[in-house]
Amino acid sequence: MLQVSFFSTSPALSSEDRFPFFMRTIPSDKNQAEAMVELVKLFNWTYVAGVYEESSYGQMVSDCRWWWALVSFRLRCSATV
Repeated sequence: MLQVSFFSTSPALSSEDRFPFFMRTIPSDKNQAEAMVELVKLFNWTYVAGVYEESSYGQMVSDCRWWWALVSFRLRCSATV
């Protein structure tokens, strides 16, 4: 059965192996994360704070690839609320 989502942005849902019949009408959070990394590069920022909530969604955000991309630029600081 085909499932179309209008608000699901989790990158985990992008796996065609796990969710072969899942489609979305908005892009994954991965796109936003990549844009954030590009902004950090563009402005040559050396300090960035990541703020996320302590929930399953917030944990997923903190574990995302973009977060580690920021760390690879030797940026620091992470805070939870």
